[in-house]
Amino acid sequence: MKKLFSLVCAAAMVLSASAAPQFATRVAKKNMGGVNRTLPAVEYTDFNHSRLVAAPATGIKKAPAAVSNGKIVADYAQAMFLSTSFTGSSYAMYEFDFFSGEDLAAYVAVKANSDSSKLVGNYSLLKGKVVVAAGDTTDITSGSIAVTYVAPNYHFALNAVCANGQTYTMDLDYAAADLYAVNYLLYYTFGEYYLQYCLIELNDAPFVPTGKTIDIVIPGISILTDNTGTDGYFEITGYDAPYYVVLAINSNQVAGTYGKADFDYNYSAIIDYSSDEGTEIALKKYDSNTATVSVKGDTTFVDASVMGKDGNIYHITMKHYVPTPTQTINITLQGTMDSYSYADNGLIKFAAEDDSYILSLILPSEAGTYAFSDIALMNNSTYSYLGDLKTGYIIEIVDASLTMTSQYAITGYLISTDARKFNLNFSLWGTAIDNTKADGAKAQKVLRDGQLVIIKNGAEYNALGTQLR
Repeated sequence: MKKLFSLVCAAAMVLSASAAPQFATRVAKKNMGGVNRTLPAVEYTDFNHSRLVAAPATGIKKAPAAVSNGKIVADYAQAMFLSTSFTGSSYAMYEFDFFSGEDLAAYVAVKANSDSSKLVGNYSLLKGKVVVAAGDTTDITSGSIAVTYVAPNYHFALNAVCANGQTYTMDLDYAAADLYAVNYLLYYTFGEYYLQYCLIELNDAPFVPTGKTIDIVIPGISILTDNTGTDGYFEITGYDAPYYVVLAINSNQVAGTYGKADFDYNYSAIIDYSSDEGTEIALKKYDSNTATVSVKGDTTFVDASVMGKDGNIYHITMKHYVPTPTQTINITLQGTMDSYSYADNGLIKFAAEDDSYILSLILPSEAGTYAFSDIALMNNSTYSYLGDLKTGYIIEIVDASLTMTSQYAITGYLISTDARKFNLNFSLWGTAIDNTKADGAKAQKVLRDGQLVIIKNGAEYNALGTQLR
């Protein structure tokens, strides 16, 4: 079960989510990924060669990486794929980084195979470095590396001729299941948090399906995020114990029949919650993958069959519609806004709670009217959500229309999957100075450097309710 912490009260109030787990969906990529970030104007060898995955404490070598009797000492490998758009050359590259514990031992760059999902091959070295002693490196001037696969390991055989007149060799067996091959362009754009969605699926090892088909029928309302008109994809998520499913499909319309090439595999997955922690099952790019999406009246139906990387076929049926509200609840909240944390993404975060509800919304920073798909990561306990403090669960929202004024007042509605309509009236509690008088026991006003500062629950705000750093 997912935990949620109150963003307004000083005391942490723990809630749980009834369904949607913490999964970095493509909606997260759209809203939070910084997709307009400029590529670095640097040579690829200037990158910071650091381990993408930290070594276990028991496995970290205390001595710096170095060579011993002409042999490079290494026990960890990772691969970075550098596309032609990134290298600026006529060919793509793979860079292999080798570490001893947490310390870089050597790295080499080679021309990548035409199929970036395959590492096996014999390569001439384009450039690289070897760490010969603490703080002392030497450039690689020529040499070769042979990459082979014998289940369950990759084997790296390196022969590096270096500028210091020495030739260094390395032979390393490394478990294929542990090898990270990363599309560096995606990694640079989206950052370390999204590392697992920047991984390249390597196909040197043969894939053997189990022949088993698992049916996942989600009878309740699934949540559809339609960004076909703006970003060329849609995403549908649904939950029925023990499975949570998210399917992201590239298309300019929702309805249609889709195949292997149409799925966004970086942001589609199945999570099996048979255990408390949950097991994520990534989808494999497989010829038989298909999804049929049809719209009948106000309901969208999904019938998909996809291959999991565990070798099982998953037959998934979902449906999405906005229920006719059977109950209307009026919520009036005063809260705060955070204009700093997501400013680079053109977003602003609002937070509020009363005795019954807790609200967090991340919206575009400009005044306007916004639909469900405009709310960043709705139903995610870290970002946007409506929580019921009496039941202890996040309320799953399926539709919304919210209008924000230039004074950051928000009005509109949220509709939940269980057919409740929440009419929202939100304002910043510090917008008007008089608002603090009614809450005088909780807020203190002071002048600092000629500016009004409002202190509440240990946090400081300006007169507009913006939290100060």
